[in-house]
Amino acid sequence: GSLDIGAPVYYRGIKVGQVVQYDFDEQAEAVLIKVFINDPFQQKVRQNTRFWNASGIDLTMDATGVKLDTQSLVSIMLGGVAFDLRPHDQPGPQAEADSKFTLYADHESSQADQYALKRYYLMYFNQSVRGLTPGAPVEIMGIKVGEVVSVELLYDFQEVDFRIPVLIVLEPERIHAVITEEGELVKGEAREKTIEENVDDIDENFARNQALVSKGLRGQLKIGNLLTGQLYIDLAFYPDAPPRSLTMEDGYVVFPTVAAPLEQIVHRVDNILKQVEQVPFGKISQELQRAVTELTAALKEIKSVSGKVNQETIPKLNATLERLEETLTGVESTLGPDSALNYNARQIAAELAMTIRSIRSLLSYLERDPQALILGKEGDKQ
Repeated sequence: GSLDIGAPVYYRGIKVGQVVQYDFDEQAEAVLIKVFINDPFQQKVRQNTRFWNASGIDLTMDATGVKLDTQSLVSIMLGGVAFDLRPHDQPGPQAEADSKFTLYADHESSQADQYALKRYYLMYFNQSVRGLTPGAPVEIMGIKVGEVVSVELLYDFQEVDFRIPVLIVLEPERIHAVITEEGELVKGEAREKTIEENVDDIDENFARNQALVSKGLRGQLKIGNLLTGQLYIDLAFYPDAPPRSLTMEDGYVVFPTVAAPLEQIVHRVDNILKQVEQVPFGKISQELQRAVTELTAALKEIKSVSGKVNQETIPKLNATLERLEETLTGVESTLGPDSALNYNARQIAAELAMTIRSIRSLLSYLERDPQALILGKEGDKQ
């Protein structure tokens, strides 16, 4: 809604003032909205008070769900401004008349912490990023440490391929505590100073990031909201990930990524299919040939469905896995324990059994927690 002159100003749902003037700050290139607060409510305006636009209905849909918020019916019709301290904030000194405050777009954004330190990184993804939008969170172990700035499409003429460069911003001050190299635990303002000192040295910061990457830190796309399909970027350690080195591109550090677990399963199924193709069909029995043919068909079905796992396809995948296990039992009974001829087929059977267990555990995890649609089992990092 608009904020016309005369629009109400609210404090905890009570009208305590109104918008009295508009101006434009040429230097800051910002609109200045002057509000008048009636006595005695001006005492409630503290230096750490937050003002937000309470106009209309605030409907937000993001990686955490859907939120609906409105100040009042009057604000829907006329527009309005609201102010208050954030919950748990201690009141600061009373604000002087003519003090300047940021007017946040809505109540939710007014509650966020503000961070001065910002570090930008590029990540490349070779899979669909549908649902990854600017503002999507970047998390470490479920804690937000930054957000997505932009998602673009790049065509590589050399590789004849498309790639997705994603620019993210990390805010180091979101780290709540630091243990220094001397083993000292640092919190509060001292923590901010420690973090600032460590991220300001570009070479040292690059070396620290490379140390994290060497330990296996990678970015991965995950689904944050099953209803909307919105994605977020998860930073986690993958000790078994192939070694990677940080590079620079357009002035940004390029941070390595790993494919989502479902894509990893498809990759694993691909590898097994290649091994199936190498089985010497001419030298094995008809029963084993038939079993291997059934295996191939079942694997291809898993591959076709696993790229789009959801609540409808989980039962279908489970049925396929049951058939696969029956076929596998037939293969194992057909293979002689000491047959050198069937060694490759036995290797395939063993790897297939492991893959079935892996896919089964992922499906049972998804059935228990559908919000974690692209979450693999902890430790399943192949």
